[in-house]
Amino acid sequence: YTCWNLAWLWPWRRRLGWRWETGWPRWVWSGYCLSFAGACLVSTLLHPAPSNNGAVEILLKADLLQRGLWFVQICLLTPLAEEGYYRSLLSSPRLPRLLFSALLFGLVHGDPSGLPQLIWLGLVFGWVRWGAGLPAAVLTHALWNATVFVYLLGA
Repeated sequence: YTCWNLAWLWPWRRRLGWRWETGWPRWVWSGYCLSFAGACLVSTLLHPAPSNNGAVEILLKADLLQRGLWFVQICLLTPLAEEGYYRSLLSSPRLPRLLFSALLFGLVHGDPSGLPQLIWLGLVFGWVRWGAGLPAAVLTHALWNATVFVYLLGA
């Protein structure tokens, strides 16, 4: 599915703004820290119900090769596709579009208990994208997904 999304994005590649801005490592690190802090705050204040995402159960039952493929999907391909859509095509540095793309990002994930955190992540990734470029947002998103991936396997 994500490969088809990436193929659909290919004609838009010039419009996406694929460039590294000055100071991108600070933006990536700051975005990652904000993502982590927001996740901790949401779980502390709201005590969300466990995720009902069926992919988690499949991941936990997967063998090593399948987990490797899941890692590529979740930590590389998905951030590329989602950041291309939500932070470049649907977003802008202006607050209304940034909020719209973050809300849509949260809703598309289909996890009601995780909606506040997903909207927060959408805002953080948008902040990184418009501060340091699309590659920085993809990297921040990939680091966040890798953190969740490792957490799920260790939980």
